[in-house]
Amino acid sequence: MNRPRADIVIMGGGITGCAAAHACAGAGMDTVLVEKGRIAGEQSSRNLGFARQQGRDPFELPLMRACIPLWQGLEPELGADLGWRQRGNTALAGSETTLARFAAWLPEAEAAGIDSRVLSVTKAAALLPGFEGRIHGALYTPSDGSGRARLCPGRRRCPPGRCRAGTAPSPERTDPPDEAARLRQGVPLRAR
Repeated sequence: MNRPRADIVIMGGGITGCAAAHACAGAGMDTVLVEKGRIAGEQSSRNLGFARQQGRDPFELPLMRACIPLWQGLEPELGADLGWRQRGNTALAGSETTLARFAAWLPEAEAAGIDSRVLSVTKAAALLPGFEGRIHGALYTPSDGSGRARLCPGRRRCPPGRCRAGTAPSPERTDPPDEAARLRQGVPLRAR
């Protein structure tokens, strides 16, 4: 039996698996992405899409800070609308205890170079026009963003070096294009 070969096989076609496949294929590795259902059809299709630095464990902060510029450049690189919006993130403090927890986290954010700040009730209200409710302040991170990608629904392969949602691959193409991961959907993997 002739078994297909690859430099790397990635299990899971959510945002993390697709990002890993994109990076590996872009680095010249023969990459196969295997998904039990359809690409971006599981959790990545239902989450809120936050690229959130705010409130993270200090260990995660460098990684989250590094992901923001990647998101900023991904739409032009892929030639696709990923729904990236960098509008910040605001967490409201419903108690003085929560506000104190926000303030205690700020030195971690500052050490990681993240632009979070605690807002007074007045500044939080100015940031959220029309908000009605009792708060004690807020934690605001202007550089946080979110993406609403609909990655390759029903696609078997990405075009060279990019994944353009809604475009179909050439039906006569049987080999993977250069700099693209081979996608295998509907393939559950099981340990032997």
